[in-house]
Amino acid sequence: MLIQFRVENFLSFNEVQSLSLIRGHSRNLKEHTYEAGNKSILKTAAIFGSNASGKTNLIKAIYRSLTYVTEGIPIPPNEYCRINRSNKDRPTSFEYEMEINEKTFVYGFEVILSTSKIKREWLYQLENEKKKILFERAETIVTDIEKGEEGQIRFNVYAEDSINMPQRLFLTDIGRRHFGENSIFRIFGKVLTWMITNIRIIPAGEPTRFVFSKEQTTLCSKVLSSYGTGVTEVCSEKLEGGFNPFPPNFIDRVLDDYRKKNKKNPTPGEPITVLRNPDNLEPLIISVDESGNPIVKKLVFRHGEESFEYTEESEGTNRLMDLLPILSKDSGDEAIYIIDELDRSMHAHLTERFVQDFEKLCERSKRQLIFTTHEFRLLDLNLLRRDEIWFAEKEEDGSTALFSLEEFNERGDRRVEKAYLEGRYGAIPNFKSLFPALE
Repeated sequence: MLIQFRVENFLSFNEVQSLSLIRGHSRNLKEHTYEAGNKSILKTAAIFGSNASGKTNLIKAIYRSLTYVTEGIPIPPNEYCRINRSNKDRPTSFEYEMEINEKTFVYGFEVILSTSKIKREWLYQLENEKKKILFERAETIVTDIEKGEEGQIRFNVYAEDSINMPQRLFLTDIGRRHFGENSIFRIFGKVLTWMITNIRIIPAGEPTRFVFSKEQTTLCSKVLSSYGTGVTEVCSEKLEGGFNPFPPNFIDRVLDDYRKKNKKNPTPGEPITVLRNPDNLEPLIISVDESGNPIVKKLVFRHGEESFEYTEESEGTNRLMDLLPILSKDSGDEAIYIIDELDRSMHAHLTERFVQDFEKLCERSKRQLIFTTHEFRLLDLNLLRRDEIWFAEKEEDGSTALFSLEEFNERGDRRVEKAYLEGRYGAIPNFKSLFPALE
C-alpha cells in the first residue's frame, strides 16, 4: 500500500508537498482504513481544488517519477518549478513510502532536471522507528546490508556501474537483475516489482487497459445495467470481413511481446490485451484462434434487443468502461489506482455511487483509490473521512500547496460541501471582474 508521496521542485510544486494516507484523528468509517503493523493506512484520497491549482500536477509527479524508475524514461528537463529561475539548478525530488508484505520501505531520488543528472537516491526499510539503509547514493553507493565477501564484490560492481551512469537510477538497474532465491539482493527486485505492478495511473481522458475476460465482461454488464445507462449486456464481436485497422505485422509484434513476457503462447479465445483503434479510439480486443492466428474483436453494447458500438455510446458510459477495472476482482487486492478527474463526463450521483462501490469492494482488501475531482458533492463526511479529503490551492506566487481537511478539525455533522463553497478551506477559484476592461 502507498503510505505517503512527497514531491519538491516539480511543475507547480516549489517547496516539499506531501500526500499522506496515514490515518488522522477521524474515527468514522473505520472500514476505510487498513491496519499495517503499527500504522493505519487509508484506502482513499480525494483531492479537490480549482482549475490550475495543481491537482493534475500531483498526478504527473507520480507518473513522471514512476516511469523514470520502472522504465528508465527521463523526466522532461523543463518540468522543474519555473516560478523561480534558480530552480533550474536546484534538485527535483520524489519520495515514496510504501508497505510491502507488512514491511515499510522509503524510496526516493533527487535529480537536476535541466541536466538529467541524479544527485541522490535512497532506499530504506523502517523497522520499529529505526532506519535500515538498503542503499544510499550520492558520490558513491553504500548499504547497511550484510552481504558477505562474494555479495560485497557483486554489490560494488553494480554500484560502480551505476555511478558511471549519472542519468540512470540504481533501483532501475539492480532491481531488474536476476538473483538466487535466497539472495539478500532480492529485496531490490521486490520493491521495483511492487512499483511496476501495483501503481496504476489513469490520466484525464485516457482509458485503462481492461482485458475483457468472460468474468470482466459480466462485471461490465452488471455495473452498466445497475448504473442506469440503459445497457443490458456487454459482449464482443469479430470485426466484419476480418478488417484490421492496425499497420501490417503490428498485432504479430504484440503477440510476440506477450510470448516473451509470459513465456508461453496465448490461450485460444482468451483476450490478451486491449488496443485502441487508431481512427476512433474504440477498444479492440486481441486474442488468437486454435491455430494461433490473431483475432480482433470489438465491444458491443446491447440495449434490450438493439446493439450499439462503443463510439455510439455516451461519454459517461465510455468513462465508466474506462474505470471498471477498479471494481474488478481480477485487478489485484493491492492495486493502487491514481485517477485524474474521476468525475469526468459523469453525473454527480454516478460519481458518488462509484466511490461507494469502491469502498464496499475494498472492505476486505488493500486496494487504494487516489483521485482528483471538481465534484463538491463528494464532500460528505458520510462518504469520506476528514483525513481522506485533500485540497490543492494555488498560492500567490503560483506554487501549489497541498493540505488535508483534517487540519481544520471539523465536526462530524459539519456540512463540508457548504463550507468549501463559501471558501472556508480555500482551494476555490478567485475571480477578478472583467469589467470595465471588456466594455
